[in-house]
Amino acid sequence: MDARRVVRSIIAAVLMTALIPMWTFAGATDLFAQAGKVERETVAAETGVKLSPILIYDEDNLLKISIEDVGKYHGDMCPNFITAFRATQLAIKKLWKNEIPKRGDFRIITTNPGACAKDVFEFITRVVSTGDFMFELPVWHQTVEGPLQHHAPISPDCFRFTFIRKSTNDSVTIRVKEDVFPQGFFELLKKLKFEKTATPEQKRAFGKAAQEWKTRVKQWPLEKIFSIREGQIKGRLVSVRVRANVTDTEDKLLPILIYDEENLLKISIADVGKYHGDVCPCLIVGFRATQLAISQLWKDGIPQREDFKIISAFPGRGSQDAFEFITRVKTRDDFTLQLPPETDIANISKDNLVFTFIRKSTGEQIKIWLKEEVFPGGAEEFFKLRKKVKFEGTATPEEKKAFKSAKQELKKALINLPLDKLFGFEKKVD
Repeated sequence: MDARRVVRSIIAAVLMTALIPMWTFAGATDLFAQAGKVERETVAAETGVKLSPILIYDEDNLLKISIEDVGKYHGDMCPNFITAFRATQLAIKKLWKNEIPKRGDFRIITTNPGACAKDVFEFITRVVSTGDFMFELPVWHQTVEGPLQHHAPISPDCFRFTFIRKSTNDSVTIRVKEDVFPQGFFELLKKLKFEKTATPEQKRAFGKAAQEWKTRVKQWPLEKIFSIREGQIKGRLVSVRVRANVTDTEDKLLPILIYDEENLLKISIADVGKYHGDVCPCLIVGFRATQLAISQLWKDGIPQREDFKIISAFPGRGSQDAFEFITRVKTRDDFTLQLPPETDIANISKDNLVFTFIRKSTGEQIKIWLKEEVFPGGAEEFFKLRKKVKFEGTATPEEKKAFKSAKQELKKALINLPLDKLFGFEKKVD
């Protein structure tokens, strides 16, 4: 660990020591504004050139998604990541013209392996979650054995993206032009990442080439970076279900600090809401349960994303999306759904609102549950109304109105109550 990293860690620890008691049991004053200075190389500072945000609807919610927003989900902003973001900008421009697209209207097929491009597409359009994402290995790559064929963009052939507008079947195929990549880049990549034969000079050359690619893809106009082919997909494309809308909330909650390798991320409820599509009660429960788990398992430290395992009894997407955005547990297969007997998405009880967080490096665990008194009128009545309104279709107009009011009251409680009033918990060492 170099001197700068040591200093950075000390500063972060001091800030967290001062702030964690208020984080754990108090309100919504944004004391974490100072934490943005802890790490100067965060994803927010890494883009250098400001790229325009992407406007997209999640049902009736208009989201304004910046590259910094997506960077918090992925963990950093590598050239491959920026390339995928800009390809999405171009696809929307070509397929929707002056319209603003909806998340459920995308299908994406790419030859780009690994997590970088996939994370960009998932955050912006949710195509991975809805089953509308497909990876097609370039033909000549299919003869390559080992990790090359799944984890590395080892030639310009790996930079083809086909975006399909499902409502019209219109498509655009976008390729990165070869002159975007510095000469010799992919040969250096193979030597460094896979053959493990790179000399010190080649390692320095690769770093310089990667930075040059990053600069080009950030600063060059779209038409200089990409070639495009427009067309139409034959056959009917199946539409996807989009989550129900809940009115957005003011961002009052303290953010979560977490490391993705050496990148310090400051993740707010609004950041997670852009990934999920709105800030619903389930999302807030997942976010605040994670706050409590971090305060108890890491004390005054800042956790690493890869140090989490989470077991949840709740089948809803809201809490799962919160866990995935903050810790990436689903991507790593460190998330387990364990439903209590006789419960499912339509038949939820208070027993579903239980979450177990495990700190992998120490084996420590914390079991967290939402207190029943947080629900207006009690959990049993709340979930009975929910079932009538959302699944049985038997709710009267008065019951629909009562459920809507109860949701808003619950949401307000989840935002404003201190963590010890929201949750019960117990800790143990595995």
